[in-house]
Amino acid sequence: MTWDAGYRSVEDVLAAIRAAGRSVAAGGPAGGGGAAASVAATEMVAATDTVAGADLPSEDVARVAGWALTALSTVGAGPDAPLPLDPPPRRVRIGDALGDGCDAVAEPEAVEAAFGSVAAVMPVGPYEAVRRRGEDARAGDVLVRAGSVLTGLRRAALAAGVSAVAGLGEVVAGNAAGGGLVRGSDLAPPDPAVLAAARDLLGGAGVRVVVSADPMADARALAAAGATVAAARIAMRPGSETALVIAAGEPVLVVPALLDAVAAVRIGLLDALGETGQEEAPGALTGRVTSQVGMTDLVLVARAGEDWTPLATGTWPLRAVLTADGCLVLPPSSEGLAAGTTVRPRSLEGETW
Repeated sequence: MTWDAGYRSVEDVLAAIRAAGRSVAAGGPAGGGGAAASVAATEMVAATDTVAGADLPSEDVARVAGWALTALSTVGAGPDAPLPLDPPPRRVRIGDALGDGCDAVAEPEAVEAAFGSVAAVMPVGPYEAVRRRGEDARAGDVLVRAGSVLTGLRRAALAAGVSAVAGLGEVVAGNAAGGGLVRGSDLAPPDPAVLAAARDLLGGAGVRVVVSADPMADARALAAAGATVAAARIAMRPGSETALVIAAGEPVLVVPALLDAVAAVRIGLLDALGETGQEEAPGALTGRVTSQVGMTDLVLVARAGEDWTPLATGTWPLRAVLTADGCLVLPPSSEGLAAGTTVRPRSLEGETW
């Protein structure tokens, strides 16, 4: 089996899904009478402040599946100069604790493992591919203010952090509607809370989804069973580790077990397939937005009067997801946007959310 671990563009991935004869169900993901639609219709609001009861995450954890190691141990490594790692690094999946002394996660292609030894073939920076302790929120942070509209995205985000959030009551009961299209990986089971959020956000689409703590391993397993890997990775941030597999003629998205990746797949792929996205009123950016050339960057923004304040690019901490009112979609050719640029974000509210 040949394996191409390179990135495919969002446009190529959308074309592959359409070519497989699938489209998003009428009404869009989680719409058409699902939980998000009912939230929007009734404008459910938070009765009290929602406060983080502990640091989120509670320790440094892996953001990708790979090898937990010290960045210093990889200095000087290169394809022509493999650097033996002793003691050997430990394999981790998304959400696993790094362990004592480790400060980075090397992706699979950064390490060679053969004949019982492991060597680095490219350097890894400190805290690369790591979600730091408290990155999403610190204990005592107010995550949602009383009176805030609890959109489908905010409900799903709160559900994903429910084990460490105080005062949620019945607000984040979750939505099982359409959940049959979204399942957790058997090979690399995801955090159950992230899986529940994925069922909320992705369950109403006509595309099958596997949520995995090791998307590449799941894609390889499907390929070994006869499926075609249309994209091992997608050139989109967040969500770049998402894979698209065509199995028995049907598209299957293998999505990393991360809240921001799940939300990005909804915004960047499924909303685009179903053409369900709505736009907010135009306004000026209050700050500069950076973007990586070659990637479709999804940028969370919040209202600031008639303007828009950038919140997060590349990765989205929980506090940004809960604060966001809209999302900018920057094409692969973009080098970013200057402060003062007039933008019209995609709405994260309304009937489809």
